[in-house]
Amino acid sequence: MNYDNGMKYAGDDEMYKADLKLWLRYTQDRKNEIREAYDNKDAKRCRIEMHSLKSNAKRIGADELSNLAYKMEKAAADGDWMSLGKLMQPLTEEWEVTDEEVLNITGPVSETPAQSNGTYITADMYSETVRQMKDCLISYDSDGAVDAANMILGYEISPDVRDKLIRIRNAADDFDYRGALTLTAALPSHP
Repeated sequence: MNYDNGMKYAGDDEMYKADLKLWLRYTQDRKNEIREAYDNKDAKRCRIEMHSLKSNAKRIGADELSNLAYKMEKAAADGDWMSLGKLMQPLTEEWEVTDEEVLNITGPVSETPAQSNGTYITADMYSETVRQMKDCLISYDSDGAVDAANMILGYEISPDVRDKLIRIRNAADDFDYRGALTLTAALPSHP
C-alpha cells in the first residue's frame, strides 16, 4: 500500500480511512463480478470491471493491484484471454494482500454496507464536487467523475441523492458520459 498516494486522493486521514472502509465493504462483490465476467468470457464486462478496479485501487494507494488491473483491462480490450488467464492468479493474490493491509489500517468493518461515514457534507463542498464531476464528464474523464461521486457518497446524504449519484457513478464507470451528464441535471442543489 502506498499511503502517500492514498492520502493524495483522499485529502486527509479521516477521508482516507473512510475510503478504505468502503473498499472492504464492497471488495467481495467486486471480486465476484470480475470472476463472473472472466468465466463468461465477457470481454466488455471484464474491461469495465478492470477499469473500475484500477481506479479504485489507485485511489486507496494499492498501486500494484491497480497496475495488474490496468494490464488486465488492456488484455480484455484486446480480447487476449491467454494474458487474462495468466494475470488472474497474481491479481487474486495481490488483492488478498491489499485487503489484509487495509484491515491492518481500519480494523474490522461491518459486513453491512454503510450509507456514509456518519458525517454531513457541507453545501459548498457538495456544490464544488458536483461541479468537478460535471467537468470530468464533459472532458470524458471517467475516473475523475467516479472519484467525485464516491467522495460525496462517503457522506450522510438523502437516499434520493444517494440513488442518483450511484446511477451517475455507474454510467461514468461504463463510459456513458452523455447519460451521466443527463443524470446530473436531476441532482438537487443541496445534498
